[in-house]
Amino acid sequence: AGAPIPSTDNAPRPGAKGSTRMNAKTIRDLARVHAEYYHIKKEMEQLRQANLALESERVKLKEVVGDLYVSEDEEAKLKERYIELHEAIIASLEEARPRTAELMPQLYEVLMRLSDQDLKEVYLEMMRILMDDSATVSPKLRGVAEGISIKIGEMIDKPRHVRLKMHQKEAEERKQQDEERRRQNELQSKNRAAVALNKRLNARAHEALSDAFAQVAGVPRADLPTAEAQELASRLRKRAELRIVNMTPKDCRAIPPGQFKAFSTSGLRPCEVRAITHIVQQAVDLGANRDAQSFLSMLMVRVAGLPQDEAALEAEIRQFGGRAPGPGGGDGEDGEDGEGDAEG
Repeated sequence: AGAPIPSTDNAPRPGAKGSTRMNAKTIRDLARVHAEYYHIKKEMEQLRQANLALESERVKLKEVVGDLYVSEDEEAKLKERYIELHEAIIASLEEARPRTAELMPQLYEVLMRLSDQDLKEVYLEMMRILMDDSATVSPKLRGVAEGISIKIGEMIDKPRHVRLKMHQKEAEERKQQDEERRRQNELQSKNRAAVALNKRLNARAHEALSDAFAQVAGVPRADLPTAEAQELASRLRKRAELRIVNMTPKDCRAIPPGQFKAFSTSGLRPCEVRAITHIVQQAVDLGANRDAQSFLSMLMVRVAGLPQDEAALEAEIRQFGGRAPGPGGGDGEDGEDGEGDAEG
């Protein structure tokens, strides 16, 4: 009963000393979390910078190769596409009409875009087929493998971005060639009727002039009945180009190159230009020399500027004493009577 009551002055206050230790631990935990946060934040920034660098590299690579940039997903698809095309080619080898002409260009395009590692694997596989002497490898299969290996050999020492650039350039050149071919076809289609008409007019002019020249060639001037015939014989002697009219295409082809260089279209009448063109064109088709081709080009320029008018040509032919085409032509009958009178 008389026990003393302990003093409360030195007793720990609720939450005093214990609270101090908890606060210090909490502070240390917070400091550790804070440090870990900034460490993670620093790593994230490094990853972000690395990703930016990779993206910058990707952009630069795409600038080099353009739209032919190949991603990892595309690489897998390209390999699948190569296998698909190769299997289709091999399967078609036993068909009546193999699809090599159709599929091989597509396969070459895929090869151009394969990764360096995939390209080497394909090359080794083709070499294995070529070195296999067993009966399981048919000549057709060996031929396909040889074609693929040759194509890979042209590109295997080049990095893919170089190969892609080459492919892009080849694709652009093919596109330009296709466009030029299309324009040429359109132009030829438009000019086909004009070309056919010119050929017909040239042949008609040659028919008339060869007959007229044959009548005066080698005939003494005094024996020629008319002034027109004498003038025609004089032109035939003075203009070596006109002698082509009575040559065969084979004889024309045999003319020395130097003589072709001396030929000119200046001063030739439209009908004469057409008649000469008819023979020189056939000589060039037989394989005449380059000078003959140059002369033909000169003639064709003149022909292109002539009227494509059959009536105008016939009027000019009549000045040479030529016969009108077709049966019962009045001019033809007069010409024949004239020849008979001259002979008589």
